[in-house]
Amino acid sequence: MTTNNREAELRQLTRLKRVRDGIEGYAWEIEVDRNSTHLVAVRRGREAERIITIHPAASPDEIDLFCSAADSLRFLLTLIERATARIIAMQGSSAPREQKPNGAPPPARKGKNSAALSAKSLCEQVMFRRFLETKGPGGMLGDERAADTRLKFLLNIQSKRQLNEPGPAREAFYAMRAEYYLWKKGDL
Repeated sequence: MTTNNREAELRQLTRLKRVRDGIEGYAWEIEVDRNSTHLVAVRRGREAERIITIHPAASPDEIDLFCSAADSLRFLLTLIERATARIIAMQGSSAPREQKPNGAPPPARKGKNSAALSAKSLCEQVMFRRFLETKGPGGMLGDERAADTRLKFLLNIQSKRQLNEPGPAREAFYAMRAEYYLWKKGDL
């Protein structure tokens, strides 16, 4: 799949999420009169309004398609989000884990394979800063220091060195890094 196709799919997915969020809290009803079937929206505390009138020649499947569209959209986007989260979690935990014979975790890595150095390297990248802008409050990140601060906030750490120690912060970093790579490829 080309990058342009992925970008188009990402735009479409973003648009569908915006639609889903825009109709959150609506109640949907089907109303039938002598000649037509109507889809009625009850918008957050307002009166019911007919938003679609379906032609009398429409088949039951066509009526079902229109009348169940909002629920179907919500279901499919939730399914996509759960699958994405599962993939990210699996990728974050799929790295082979060394174990000492006594079952103790491996020592913290220092040098070129450390999670702290990986985090530092990512914060230097403009694309990673754009990704971090989509996470948490605070808006745009102009430089490496701002990205570093946002990353620490999101991971609830004081120092990137904490990422070299086994625990939830390191796991969260690996999951975030996996999500970033998917985002960068356009798969999110």
